[in-house]
Amino acid sequence: MAAGAVGDRRVLAWTGIVRHQLVKGGASPDDPELTEYWRDRRRRKAPPPMDRTSLLLAVRQQGLCPLCKQALIVGAEYEPDSPREWINWFAASKKMLHKHHFTYRRNGGTDERNNLRLVHSECHRQHHAGDSKRTT
Repeated sequence: MAAGAVGDRRVLAWTGIVRHQLVKGGASPDDPELTEYWRDRRRRKAPPPMDRTSLLLAVRQQGLCPLCKQALIVGAEYEPDSPREWINWFAASKKMLHKHHFTYRRNGGTDERNNLRLVHSECHRQHHAGDSKRTT
């Protein structure tokens, strides 16, 4: 196994599997008998690249990780002008971010947006690495 292959496998494990409806063999959009089939295929929409909570957290945080104070996505140190741009901004690195609870759930924290912050996954791991040493 080549060096770095384990890391590559881990990255691939983060990628969600999306099943697509297969096109029927020999089906053509020009076939009048398959008009309804093609209309139904076009109506199906892909799931959004990020959920509403993540989008709102990113806007509220102005695209910065509150733990390291760096941009959530390297090279994107600007604030997008529209919700669509925020969604596109996160689409490429969605799995590298994590919703962090300021007040841990085990300490009575909730999943409400005011208790969540969007952070880098690495910052989140480092933050929680010292949990056993913290008193709160």
